[in-house]
Amino acid sequence: MAYSRPRGSHGAFALLLSLLQSHGVCSQDILESRPPPESRALQATSTMPPRPASLAGCDDPLSGKGDYEPYCPPGYFRCCASCKGAVCFSTKGLHRSWRGIRECIKCKPGDYCTGCDTYDKCRPSVIAGREGPKISPHGSTRRQDCETCPAGYEANVDRSRCVKKWTDSCNSKYVTRCIRNCRSPVVTRRKDLSFCEKMKCELYCAKRWGDACAQAFGKECEYRKAGPSEYDLYSETEEWLTDCDVDCNGALSNSRLPFLLLVLCMVAASVF
Repeated sequence: MAYSRPRGSHGAFALLLSLLQSHGVCSQDILESRPPPESRALQATSTMPPRPASLAGCDDPLSGKGDYEPYCPPGYFRCCASCKGAVCFSTKGLHRSWRGIRECIKCKPGDYCTGCDTYDKCRPSVIAGREGPKISPHGSTRRQDCETCPAGYEANVDRSRCVKKWTDSCNSKYVTRCIRNCRSPVVTRRKDLSFCEKMKCELYCAKRWGDACAQAFGKECEYRKAGPSEYDLYSETEEWLTDCDVDCNGALSNSRLPFLLLVLCMVAASVF
């Protein structure tokens, strides 16, 4: 017995088709109304690389037992409020894990993430004349990624690069706490400061501790503001201050920084 379509559904389909044609709606119009590929790429969320067939043996972050299967690849650690064994909780900077949930954060400078959903801090250097914290690039995966700064240099505040010694002129806890409370004047970014804004904040906090501290931070500022020389070896991700209006001598007046940033830095300093 042949199947026959009900007349009611056929009439409704014909009516819908006529309405679409009367309003000039067609597949070509829909395609033209879509955003260009560039804007769609900007809207796309970053995902993890494909999960390998075999994973390195990991210990459970909570129980310490073996045969733990991680959710985040090397170079990332797990950050989730409702996940057992997660080392933190955050709603910013999250990437989708291998199970499709936003719970992975890229490893911070000065740390390394081997791929077991946790992170390890680089061990401080004990080499004579080169003591102090080591640096490592963003997203480090091995202990070997941790680097010792040369003599006369030490890790900067966030342990991302080596700078000329500054802790002998500054109170590192005071300056670091002040810098952590800085906010961008751009409301949509807040704690996501640009490199230029970070340098302005660092100089202001250093100046609050003392002139000698501001001069120590000013050396790195002047180097970054001058730009790379022909003898410098640097990566494409290296950041400079060639287009920044920062005052590298550290003599920042209250009118040179956003009011909210100043208030937050002053509150942090008073708490310390």
